[in-house]
Amino acid sequence: MKKKDSKKKNAKASRKEIIEKKRREEGFLPEYSDFYFEKKRQTRRIWLMCLVYFTFILMFWVCGEKFQNVSVNTTTLCCFGGIIYFGWLQRGILNQKKVSGIQLNPNMAVKTNIYGRRTEISYSSIDHVITHGELCYDDTGLKIGYGSRQLCFHYEIGDAKAQKHIKECYEILQSHLSVKLPPFEKKCLDLLDRKYFYEKSRKKHTLSLLAAIMLSLIRINLMGIETAKGAVCFGIICGIWENWSLYQLFKGAVLSAKNYDALKSIYGNYPNARYGRRNTGYIWFVVDVALIILINLRIVL
Repeated sequence: MKKKDSKKKNAKASRKEIIEKKRREEGFLPEYSDFYFEKKRQTRRIWLMCLVYFTFILMFWVCGEKFQNVSVNTTTLCCFGGIIYFGWLQRGILNQKKVSGIQLNPNMAVKTNIYGRRTEISYSSIDHVITHGELCYDDTGLKIGYGSRQLCFHYEIGDAKAQKHIKECYEILQSHLSVKLPPFEKKCLDLLDRKYFYEKSRKKHTLSLLAAIMLSLIRINLMGIETAKGAVCFGIICGIWENWSLYQLFKGAVLSAKNYDALKSIYGNYPNARYGRRNTGYIWFVVDVALIILINLRIVL
């Protein structure tokens, strides 16, 4: 048994090494980032824990009902199916995704998807895409082109090894093109990382503000307090919460605008490259302030 277990561990380790070697192969641009798989691994564990927990509860219920409750039986089977998917099937799918990507050959780029289908992309077509400004900096990376012929250079923030590999692929692509690619240095990546940090922070504080508004709509019916004193205390708490959320939104809007100006100083020579808008944070702030004013007027009146 020990020999069999050691063989399985060795086979698993060698498979991981093969996948890792493929992802770090010279000129191979992975379609999915390392951060994507780390996030999937964490959510996979959470789903497995939840499904196993609910399956045990449902199994006791099924035994108590003597398999007569159709809805409980169906739910139990769905939980079993979820455990099989997240426990075994998804791992195989993720392994296929890890080795899917674009090989930057001397003559052309060849893209391989998770099903093994190969798509040839000529460097002249990439030149055409860049010339017409089909460049987009989103929360995953720099995307060049659209659809099945799209190239994505992931930021890989916090992973120096993966970031170095992406940078090398970027330089290899540049050597095959006749037009100049926009800069992809560490300074640019840091600014782009900050940009999406501000966007996530904006969404988080907007949700916080909405939660404060919902509580304010409850008025004085919290914990059975229905006195004037309780209403005042409750109003103060909601007011502090709302003002703190608004302060964070305004602060994020100012920092986001400064970050946009820094990005514009770098990408000013690439007018067609898309990396967000300067005043989005201010627009969100004005809308949220207007919403709070309308809610409070309704409560007062």
